[in-house]
Amino acid sequence: MVNIQPVSIWINGEIKIATSLDLISINDNLSNSCLFQYYLFDAYADGLQLSTGNITMIGQDYIDYSSNPDSNAYAYTWACTTLNLTQI
Repeated sequence: MVNIQPVSIWINGEIKIATSLDLISINDNLSNSCLFQYYLFDAYADGLQLSTGNITMIGQDYIDYSSNPDSNAYAYTWACTTLNLTQI
């Protein structure tokens, strides 16, 4: 899990603030793609989950991810870029 610059999310008629991102690799074909499930949480509300979804890493991103000695850090940086979030 990484901290992100706070981002507003509209949920059931209320604005909530996401402050952290978590990722889980749910399918990696070990060849050319990896499917991640992401979660956005509000750390100030006892870790309340605000949003979830899936993103797929392919192409050069996957090659760089799979060959990076710190693949977790690479995945979080990539996910933040993909989701237009700023990691702090």
